[in-house]
Amino acid sequence: IYFVVQVKSPEYTLSSVLLIAAGQCMTFFAQIFQYVAMKYEKATVVSVLAYSQLLFAILGELLFFSLELNFFNSMGILLVSGASCGLTVYKGMRKNQEANELRYESIQDKLTI
Repeated sequence: IYFVVQVKSPEYTLSSVLLIAAGQCMTFFAQIFQYVAMKYEKATVVSVLAYSQLLFAILGELLFFSLELNFFNSMGILLVSGASCGLTVYKGMRKNQEANELRYESIQDKLTI
């Protein structure tokens, strides 16, 4: 709040406004793309992939704001990425299992007729 209230130079104001505007535009497009993704794919798949936003946010902080990683940041990154990868693999295995069961049932139906 101190930075917003006591701006000393117009260039800081302009850069702040541009940064906020760019963030709002990116958020707007991210919501549109997530809506389109949920329109064409199951919500469970899209929600699992939405966890990757956290990883990109931390990557941005590392690159642009020179965030120093400590133990808690590293553990959080590992937990979120591990859970996201684990859920993605689980969903893929479950989808393949359901497809195999449907295929087996259709073969059984053809044999009984």
